Amino acid sequence: GKDVKTLFRNTVALTAPPVLADVNGDGTAELVCGDASGAVSVLGRDGKVLWRFPGGSDHSPVVATPLVEDLDHDGRAEILLPGTDHFLLCLRPRL
Repeated sequence: GKDVKTLFRNTVALTAPPVLADVNGDGTAELVCGDASGAVSVLGRDGKVLWRFPGGSDHSPVVATPLVEDLDHDGRAEILLPGTDHFLLCLRPRL
């Protein structure tokens, strides 16, 4: 309808709710999401992939909403994801 506008489409196969967070420190939130292969993607406002952790057979599926926080207070965000393999994955995107 006239009240809804599609801003972008992306083919990320989500297996858990995504989260909005300022990953690159520019003051604008990016979309952080994970999929069944264990891949983690950071999408910009236009839906383009800014950064991607490939996941694969060594990683469990992303089944929980990612937590984004600057854990070591260096001005760069880390992404935390619990896995079904009983590990906690901590990623630092290079954006």
